[in-house]
Amino acid sequence: MNAISRLARNTMLAFALAAVPAAAYAQRDCANAPDHMKAQCETRAKAEKKCEAQKGPDRRKCMYEEMPRDCAKSDNKARCEAEVAAHKSCRAKSGEDYKRCMSEKKAG
Repeated sequence: MNAISRLARNTMLAFALAAVPAAAYAQRDCANAPDHMKAQCETRAKAEKKCEAQKGPDRRKCMYEEMPRDCAKSDNKARCEAEVAAHKSCRAKSGEDYKRCMSEKKAG
């Protein structure tokens, strides 16, 4: 594909995306989700709707509270429980501090 056809394709794509409202990207169609993921999809959709007005760390906290981890259903219960414990101890932090804290807690 030469540079002109790439530019034309990208320009058409940009115009097509500009016509779609941003809210349409956030909507989930759980009817198309595989059977084993429908419950998770519906829970996430409800949490996103409830937390949509919040931004940043407040949104992350809201989403986590609305979608608690269920380690009983996890394939690796030990890892799941370690991640839940790490999140509980790191949830007051945000951004790079949160990522660093999670890495340290999972490693140690």
